[in-house]
Amino acid sequence: MTLATEPADLDAVRRDIDTLDQELVAVLVRRQHLVARAAKFKRSDSEVLAPERVVAVVTRAQSLAAEAGGSGALVGRIFESMVAEFIAFEGHERRGAGLIANDARDNSGVDQRD
Repeated sequence: MTLATEPADLDAVRRDIDTLDQELVAVLVRRQHLVARAAKFKRSDSEVLAPERVVAVVTRAQSLAAEAGGSGALVGRIFESMVAEFIAFEGHERRGAGLIANDARDNSGVDQRD
C-alpha cells in the first residue's frame, strides 16, 4: 500500500496509522469469527495446530508482503505471532470456553484467567 500523498508531519502520519489500525482491527475481528467457525469442524488438537497450514499461511503472507513492496520477514514474524494467538483462541473455542463472548483478557492483552 502506498499513500496517495505523503503526510506533511508526524501528527499526519500518526492519524494515517490510527486510521489503518482501525481497519486492521476490523479485519482481525472478521478473522476471529472465521477461526471460531473453523474450530467447529475440527475434531482434534492436531487439526487445530496444523503445522503445515501454519507454514503455508506464513509463507503466503511473506510472499504477498514482498510483492507489495514490504518486508516479507517482518510480515512473516507478525503472521507467526498472529497465527499462534488464533490457534490458542481456536483451542479455547473447541473446548467451549467461548472467548468471543467471554474474553478473559484485559485491555493490556494480559490473560486474567490465571
